[in-house]
Amino acid sequence: MAFTQSTLEHVAGIRPGKRMFHYTSETDTLITIDTTGYFNAAMSQLAVGDFMLIRGSNGNGLAMVNLNDGVNVDTTNATAVTVNTD
Repeated sequence: MAFTQSTLEHVAGIRPGKRMFHYTSETDTLITIDTTGYFNAAMSQLAVGDFMLIRGSNGNGLAMVNLNDGVNVDTTNATAVTVNTD
C-alpha cells in the first residue's frame, strides 16, 4: 500500500527535530512503513530528529526521521513496542 496523509498526526513539540508524530496504517507492516521514501508525501512536515510512533498492520513501533534531503524521507527501523499483559 502507500502512505496515507490523513493518518499522520503531529502530537507534540513545536520545533523541527523536537517533535513527535503518530502514524497508523491498517494495511502496511512496520517494515514497509520504515522504507526510504514511504513518507515522501509528508516531506514538508517531517524533519531529521522527529520521533514517530507507528502503528502498522503487524504491531506498534517507535522510529526517528533520520533523512530528509528534499528528495527522500527515511526513518530508522521501527523498534517494536509491546504491551506487557502480565
